[in-house]
Amino acid sequence: MAHSGPGFTGKQVWQRLMEGNMRFVQGLFQGRNLLDLRRTLAQGQQPEAAVLCCSDSRVPAEIIFDQSLGDLFVVRTAGLVLDPTSIGSLEYAVAHLHVRRFPVGDLPAGDEELARWLYLRFQEKDRLLDHFYRHGRFPEGPLPPTA
Repeated sequence: MAHSGPGFTGKQVWQRLMEGNMRFVQGLFQGRNLLDLRRTLAQGQQPEAAVLCCSDSRVPAEIIFDQSLGDLFVVRTAGLVLDPTSIGSLEYAVAHLHVRRFPVGDLPAGDEELARWLYLRFQEKDRLLDHFYRHGRFPEGPLPPTA
């Protein structure tokens, strides 16, 4: 993903990530000149998005979204646990690197509702990863309820 500057909206960045995921699914990775890219990145980073993802080595965000060095600010945690360090890292990405903020889903407003929502998402994680391993991509919408 080329660094787009301030003109791209969160929705456009998300669309570019989905296009990268389709390339991943099809095995059509973009070629990159990493030597030139490393020289450019030595001047500083301007990632397009911050991604919170699982530490599972089978689903690195840079690969499943067909991105390269400097494209994503990735925070990886075991079990997608949001601890103060993870939250601080994401806050750094927004405040200092100016990555786009965009909702991936509707988050509940109250503390108890948010805790319940996060708990249910954590339970859903294994089902999402299973879908990813079987189909090579994450589902476009919510998974159907389990029986």
